[in-house]
Amino acid sequence: MEDYYKRKLKDRQSSLEQAEAELLEADRHARIQLVERRKVHQAEMHALNQWSKEELDRRRTMLEEESTAVIARLKAQLQGELAQQIASMQPEMKRQLDDEQATEVDGACTQVDTHSAKFPVGKLFGCSRMQLWQDHVAHHVFRISVSAGSNS
Repeated sequence: MEDYYKRKLKDRQSSLEQAEAELLEADRHARIQLVERRKVHQAEMHALNQWSKEELDRRRTMLEEESTAVIARLKAQLQGELAQQIASMQPEMKRQLDDEQATEVDGACTQVDTHSAKFPVGKLFGCSRMQLWQDHVAHHVFRISVSAGSNS
């Protein structure tokens, strides 16, 4: 009977060793799969991060292009509006300038204050006092002759 129990003990011991070996093999296999899954997960995350970066760059580029186009359109629109305003103001400015020249006695005596320095208008426009006086007189003669011509 002792032999019987010894055999039973050996059988159980060998089945335990076999189960332990199977468990170790399953554990090793599970660890290998875990490492492979981690590698796949890391590769997926890297690909996702790369895609996210590319998508962000693409969207940033698209927004920059759109904003550049909007800025160019607004700039062109503002320049057009400004040109229209200037064009509409030019006749009025010319009329005001003509009125000012008609009322000035001596255009060369008019001073322009720029940063506390005074400049004669003649020097500002690059002409002499005599030229300004001649222009002033010619303007009045022209206005008188036009007035006289319309009355006759």
